[in-house]
Amino acid sequence: MPLRKNILLVSYYFPPLGMGGVGRPYSLFKYLPDYGYDVTVLTVKTILYPEYDHSLLAGVDKAKIARTGSFDPARLLYLVGLRNKKALESSLLRKGGWLYFPDSKRGWNLLATPRAKNIIKQKNIAAVITTTPPPSSHLIGMKLKKQ
Repeated sequence: MPLRKNILLVSYYFPPLGMGGVGRPYSLFKYLPDYGYDVTVLTVKTILYPEYDHSLLAGVDKAKIARTGSFDPARLLYLVGLRNKKALESSLLRKGGWLYFPDSKRGWNLLATPRAKNIIKQKNIAAVITTTPPPSSHLIGMKLKKQ
């Protein structure tokens, strides 16, 4: 039997979030093992989001899903229980837009990058795949590559 390789998939949008943005990362997580890869996904904890589909996680090995907190507006809104995402997000972008370059999810990088480093060490990761949206996910991969 050929040696399996460990892959880290970095994806902000992942089930139980629903809608179109989760299709690619979910399919990579689900089908890469058929081709000899063990996939661990790094994603965000629960956020304020319009659609959830918990059925996507049925039968999934949840031990292979690592979730981190975030300082992005969608996560902060969820934590404080607010529901007017548009108003707060636009206010944050006006007051500190540079903090959210290239997108409003950049606040996830602060917690996701160190967690990714730990996963790489613990699981002997051979490759890291980053996927968008959001584009700031690729900044995590860039930092990991430099180190």
